[in-house]
Amino acid sequence: MTKIGLPRALLYYRYGKIWQTFFAALGCETVVSPPTDRAIMGSGGELSVDECCLPAKLFMGHVAALQGRCDAVLVPRVVNYGPRSAVCVKFNALYDIVRTAMPDLRLLCYNIEHTRGDKAEQGLCAVGRELGFSANVVKKAWKTALQINDVAYIKKQSPQVIIISHPYIIKDSFLGGPILKILKELGITYVTSDDYPRAARNAHGAQMSPDLYWLYSRECIGAIPLARDVKGIIVLSAFPCGPDALVFELLMRQRPGGLPMIQIVLDEHDSETGLRTRLESFCDIMVSRK
Repeated sequence: MTKIGLPRALLYYRYGKIWQTFFAALGCETVVSPPTDRAIMGSGGELSVDECCLPAKLFMGHVAALQGRCDAVLVPRVVNYGPRSAVCVKFNALYDIVRTAMPDLRLLCYNIEHTRGDKAEQGLCAVGRELGFSANVVKKAWKTALQINDVAYIKKQSPQVIIISHPYIIKDSFLGGPILKILKELGITYVTSDDYPRAARNAHGAQMSPDLYWLYSRECIGAIPLARDVKGIIVLSAFPCGPDALVFELLMRQRPGGLPMIQIVLDEHDSETGLRTRLESFCDIMVSRK
């Protein structure tokens, strides 16, 4: 049985279930890299240049963690989802960076660049054919995987804060995990931007800023109008993300009702003590304002 490696980082938090379902339907086994830890962060840093953002470094660490555990690693390339729906350039370059850093590792790749007609369906099906499966088998597997897109979003009761963050940050146990743990210990209920449907977030994000052409950023800020009655906003990003820095300035000018807002920028040296101090102070401000 062919083993396909899936790095537990970046696009895994957007397409992971689809990938796993697709390869399972083909009869392949998927091997997901372990949750992020200091060792993965360290190896990712060694494989990256200093200018890479923290999530990109973690991605390299997760790819390295799959070496020797699978037959090939899936590393897609994403450029855009249509006009004015581009994504950060790190998603364009991942495949080439991994191929350069780990030339002996077999990689599987497909492109998402809608302005050139490259979409996920054709790309992932091409990966299936590259693995030796017939067109009919691959197409059937894609239809099975496509059903995973029908996500049921759970309505959370009376969240006090909304966390604006990319899913590959807030859902990573090493990056976002400590934030969620501290909020729980402080008795603060929360909702994340990824808890709302993407289409609705994208539409609201476009209304908040018609000139914001980073799709993933629009999906983040577009959650704010959907989170009614929250008492504060936490913007969680990773160093040194350029798009997030610009989005924070946008939110400062458009936050509804002047809600208290804090930006937490995570880096490789963050300690839980420092995070706790900042979050406690923010919660105090919310209580005082109320």
